[in-house]
Order: sequence, then C-alpha cells, then structure tokens
Amino acid sequence: MRVEDQPGSHGMPAKAGIDFPRMSGSSVSGSPARGSTFARGAALVLLGFGAFQATAAALRAITPWPEDYGLRPKRDWFVERKDQFDILFVGSSRMFRGIDPRIVDAELARAGVAGEHGPLRSFNFGVGGMLRFESAYVLDELLAEKPARLRVVVMEGEAWDPTTDFLKNTWSSRSVFWHDWERTRLALHSVALVDLSPTERLERSWLHLQLCGMKLFNMGQGARIVTNLLGESRDPFQRSLTHEQIAVAAGYQPYEDFMAPGPTTWEAMLTNDPGHGIEIQDRVRGGNERAPDLAHYNVTALEGQKARVHAAGATFVVLLNPGDQGAPEERALAERGDVEHLLDYNRPDLYPGYWAPKARIDDFHLSRTSAEELSKAVAAELARILRPGG
Repeated sequence: MRVEDQPGSHGMPAKAGIDFPRMSGSSVSGSPARGSTFARGAALVLLGFGAFQATAAALRAITPWPEDYGLRPKRDWFVERKDQFDILFVGSSRMFRGIDPRIVDAELARAGVAGEHGPLRSFNFGVGGMLRFESAYVLDELLAEKPARLRVVVMEGEAWDPTTDFLKNTWSSRSVFWHDWERTRLALHSVALVDLSPTERLERSWLHLQLCGMKLFNMGQGARIVTNLLGESRDPFQRSLTHEQIAVAAGYQPYEDFMAPGPTTWEAMLTNDPGHGIEIQDRVRGGNERAPDLAHYNVTALEGQKARVHAAGATFVVLLNPGDQGAPEERALAERGDVEHLLDYNRPDLYPGYWAPKARIDDFHLSRTSAEELSKAVAAELARILRPGG
C-alpha cells in the first residue's frame, strides 16, 4: 500500500516523534477561538431577541381591542362599514350620550348640505371613559382604515391629561391599549408640561413607560387572547351595544335606554340642593373666564392630531359639550388659530337650558331631550362649515 493511501495520512508520510505546528485561531481538535465564541454568542442573543420581538408582534396582531364599555363592538361595526360615513364624532360618554347622528343627518339634509354620494351620514364613536389620549389612538386607528367618504371629524374637547386612566384603573386593558410608542411619547411630553412635583412627574413617567412595555410585549393579555379565540369575549361592565343596537342609531344611545324610571341623579340633586346647580354654572363660568397658560397645554399632540385628520382629507372640529368645568384652553387655542372650528356649548349664559333640571342625567351627561337639542345645534354649525367658504 502506498503511503498516501493510508487512512489519516493526507498524502504525507507519517513520521514518528515529529510535532506539526498548530494553526493560529483554532486548536487541532477544531474548537473555536475566543473571538469566534463571542461572535456566536452575540448572534444567538440577537436571534433570540428577534424571535422574541417577532412573537410579541404576532401576539399583538391577535390581541383583541378591549371590550370594556363597548369599545371593540363599536370599532368592529364601524370598520365593516367605514366607507358609508361622512362625519365621525369621537369622544367619551358625553359624546356617546350627547349626539344623535340621525338628527344631525336629518338637519343637514334639511339645510340642503349633501355630499358626492348623496345625503351625509354621521357616526357616533363616543365610548364611555375614553379620554383624550385614548380617543386620539382610536381616531388614528380608524383613519388608518382609510374611510373613503370621511369629510369631518368632530373631536370632544378635553385636556391632554397624563394623570388619568380608564376609570382610574392604571392597569386596565383600556389603559394599556393606547400606549403605543407615539402616544406614550406624547403622554411623557404632557407629563413634562403639567404642574406636578418632581416626584409625581417621575412616578407618572414611569407608569406610562410600564404601560408601553405591557402594550408592546402583550403582558397580561394572555387570558384575553384565549377568551377571544374561544369566542367568549365579554364587556365586564355590561355596557356594550350589540351590532343591532349600534345600527339603530349609528352608535348613539341615550342614558334613558337602560335607566330605571324615575328622577335622574341631576333632578334629585337639584330637588335636594337647588343651589348646587347654580354652583356648577358658576364654576363653569369662572373656569371659562380664567386666563389659561397654554405653556402647560400639549399643543404638539393637538397639531399632530389635526394634521392626521387633514391628511385624511377631512376637516377637524372640536366640540365642547355642556359640562361641569370651564374649558378656557380650547377657547384660547381657537382664538389664536390652533383650533380652526370650535363648537362651544359649555357656556351657561348662552345656553342655560343645558343646566335645567330636565336637561341632564348627572353632572356630565345630557338627557335625551337635551341631546336632541345639542344635535340640532351641532348640525347647524356643521352645515355652515361644510358649505363652500364655510
């Protein structure tokens, strides 16, 4: 047998007692060098992080919108019919219980205001407990669906308050829900603007960052995902509208529909303490007359919201519902041009009827009769805005 044919010789004659030099960078046994080990470790870490991110993204895609107070049913119903509506009202329960789209549409038709597709149609996307940051997130999600006919967005005028959460529950699914990167950034900006102590500022900033982390990595959402996949998702507060109820009044529902007969909280309060109603009106007047410091207002968030509405081809309108607090910031913003169209009905001297005994359910919500009157008033203003040169 030739030497080069012997196994393991690689064509070289074997010589006993001779040590061949080792190759640099690896051992004779083929074990990796230190630099190679580090590179492989780093690659595995990056691979694991990428897999984690991909899994988190996949779970976010199947994490349902919160059911609480009917947010998800209203969103699902609207998205399926998004190209049927010209006007979108967005806000809290004050919008939900305060604007009847059927009346708005009828008044616009009576005023001779129509669209390319015929009579204008509006939808009420008011949801209980939906404050400004959450409503901004919801509006962006709806705009991302590219509703073809959208001409006007009416947003409830509220402060960009970073110190409030859904029903004061910091860790609720509704509080986690809107904390994407953009809204968290804006919330942190509001934290920096509002009047808080350094300790409160730090605590609130940390809370928003935690909620953002919970949103991005789906923390605490496993049960909701499974329940949704099983078709068993339910509103824990039992305030959701069915799709049939949403269809009846395009998202609107007066409080009277689920209240027991008898005096409202507002009526009972005024009966027992007539002066309380006067106190609320005085508080609203005093608040409206206060000179606001807009340095504490999140103009950045407002401008971004307005720009996204305009990019969707719609007009941005802010509505101040009759309430129990003044709103001087919105009026000051309108005066200097930051809000192009402000519909301000939170003025007891001009609209005293909204503070009458039969006008409300409680301090915040209008009765059915007052909601009808407000809907007519809003429609008249929208007709003016939508006419050429309005």
